[in-house]
Amino acid sequence: MAAAVETLNRRAHTVRPYDARTAKCRPYENGRLIAGATIIGGTNMQNKAVKLSLAAVALLILAAVGLAVAMPWLAKWYAEYRMIRDSGRIAILAAYYGCLPFALTALVCLWRLLRNIQAGRAFQESSSRLMAVVSWCCLGVALVALAAFRWYPPLIFITLSMIFLFLIVRVVRNCFIAATALQEENDLTV
Repeated sequence: MAAAVETLNRRAHTVRPYDARTAKCRPYENGRLIAGATIIGGTNMQNKAVKLSLAAVALLILAAVGLAVAMPWLAKWYAEYRMIRDSGRIAILAAYYGCLPFALTALVCLWRLLRNIQAGRAFQESSSRLMAVVSWCCLGVALVALAAFRWYPPLIFITLSMIFLFLIVRVVRNCFIAATALQEENDLTV
């Protein structure tokens, strides 16, 4: 079988077969591997996009932790500015601190998912598990915001948007599962 693939590689002049051992695409020219031309995680532009996304996730983690420290003063200022009763201010604080573990968990999972993509391991079972955790975190945020809705009604918008995001991430996760199955089937074909 390997001889047949190599013969096809020589005839095709430029082929990018998938190397199952290293989970990388290796460019070939005239049946020979081009030295130093291993592509990991896609094109250079995709790697830049992944690096930018990793930087954004890192900034969001820092911002969430920083806001956790500053939230009591920010909630007090906001309550005075908008003339909100103390129950509304406490609801905002409770909702933020209740959502914080879910948000940090989701951000860490997104970090790991982006690292998988960067390493060329996007369509693996671990990636779909990470997406499942992100989706359940979205639902957790929705439930916390719904619980605080009674004391601060604008939190219903957070609830609705997080439920919508939960559904979107679940659909994308199902697509990842289907792509993983296709990739495993493709790996077995070669």
